[in-house]
This record gives sequence, structure tokens and C-alpha cells, in this order.
Amino acid sequence: MNRKKIITKQMKKFLKIFKPFIEEKIGVSANQRIAEKSMHKLEKSYDDMPDIGMDMNAFQKTMDFAFIVHIIYENLLMEDLSMEQIGDIIYYGFKTFIDNYPSFIMKLMKRKQFSKKHIAYMRELARYSKTRDHIFNWVFDIVDGNGKDFEWGIDYKRCGINDFFRENNQSEIMPYICATDHCMFVKMKAGMKLDKALGRGDDCCNFRYKRNGETESDLKKIIKSAT
Repeated sequence: MNRKKIITKQMKKFLKIFKPFIEEKIGVSANQRIAEKSMHKLEKSYDDMPDIGMDMNAFQKTMDFAFIVHIIYENLLMEDLSMEQIGDIIYYGFKTFIDNYPSFIMKLMKRKQFSKKHIAYMRELARYSKTRDHIFNWVFDIVDGNGKDFEWGIDYKRCGINDFFRENNQSEIMPYICATDHCMFVKMKAGMKLDKALGRGDDCCNFRYKRNGETESDLKKIIKSAT
């Protein structure tokens, strides 16, 4: 399946996921309008999809997700919605997407997240990230655990999604997009914390991971800490 077909399929999937949250706030007809405009915009924007290395870059799928959200967000802005309402649609829509994952898949993902093989792979990616010169690249360092508070971590010095939304003058939605990271770790029943964020002007996003730790799940608290 070529990239256009994959992105189109993903757009339809996320529009379906966002549907009940949009309809709850502004009605059925508004949701239909947003869906139609988003699909139309996607069809005209295939050539604008960021290419950060495709299969050679592990973050390409993340960038594709950002491109889809960018288009939907652009159309949500045209409706009678506050930033908080739009953020809720994106956050809880993504949370629904994650919550639909079977428990056994999440157990496998958790096992992988804390495996020596995966951490070694991320070290290689960290080294590779510094050789890439794409406008929407991720550049990061791996942080060794301290044996108590966290097992390992990542300091993202650059974030492709943050750069992409800033380039499109949509930085205001970033706290809600970043909040979706919490959904994955809550579902995995693993710990993820950070107290720095590129989106608010810090020098990095400092993710810290703990196998049996806790992850904040209250959206208001997450947004407050990110702004």
C-alpha cells in the first residue's frame, strides 16, 4: 500500500474516532462538515506531507499522525469552539484510540519499552538523530536511570511535531498533543514523567520512564504543567 493510501486510511480512522467528541460539542452537521473539509484538504496536500526519511526514520509515523491532526485542527478552528474544547477533542479522541488496544498488546509494548534491546536501539537512534538535517527532525539523548526514580529516559533537544506546528503557526495546540503521550503510559500501567517542555521554551523535553511507576492522567494538571 502506497503512502497516500495509508495516510487517507489513517485520516478516516481518526475522523471516526473524533466524531462523537465533535458531535457532542457542536452537532452532527458540523462534524460532517469538518470531515468533508479535512478529506478535501488532505487530497490537495499529499505533496506537502513532511518526509523525514520514511522507513529510515522511526519517527515518520509520528510525523504522519501530526500531519493528520494539523489538517483536522485547521478545520476545527473554523468552528465555534474554544481552544480548550478543541484540545479535549484531540486528547480524548487519541485516548479512545489507545484505550481500544487489547491488554495483551499493551503488555508487550510495556515489556519492549523497558527491554535492554529497545534501549540499545534507542541509543543508536539518538546517535543517528544528530546526523539528520531535516527541518522537522527529532534530536535526542538517552539518559541512564539512577536506580531509584527512573530506569531510563530521553532528553528531546528537538521535536519534529513541535517544529511542524510552530512552522504552521499552530503552537497553541501543542500542550494537548503532548498530553497524548500520557495516554500510552497510563494504558501500559507504566511510569512516565517530565518537568521540561520545548513547547514552553525549555531546552528539552525530559522524559523519564519507570516500569512500575505512575503517569499523570488528569488532563487539566497535564496542561497546567506544560504551559
